[in-house]
Amino acid sequence: MGTRELWSEIDSFSWNLDKLGPTEITGFSDKTSLIKQNAKKLQRELERLVSAINKNAGKDEIEKYEDSSNELIDWFHEQKIGLKSFFEPCV
Repeated sequence: MGTRELWSEIDSFSWNLDKLGPTEITGFSDKTSLIKQNAKKLQRELERLVSAINKNAGKDEIEKYEDSSNELIDWFHEQKIGLKSFFEPCV
C-alpha cells in the first residue's frame, strides 16, 4: 500500500466514524482521535522515508525515518491487540 492509499484509508476510517455519530463508549472518541493522529504521523514518516531513499540520503537519515515508522507500526500493533479488551465492557 502506498502513502496515497493510506491517506484514503484514513479518510475512509474518519468518514465511517463520523457516520456512527456520538457513541456512549467511554474513551472511544479519544482513542479514535489518537488512532487518526498516529495514522497521519505514520503516513508523513513513510513519505519522508521514501523521499530520503529516493534522494540517496545518508544512512543516519534513512534509519531515523525507519525507526520512527517502526515505532508507529508497533504502536498500531499494540492497539490492535488491546481493542478486544477495550470493547469487552460494551458487549
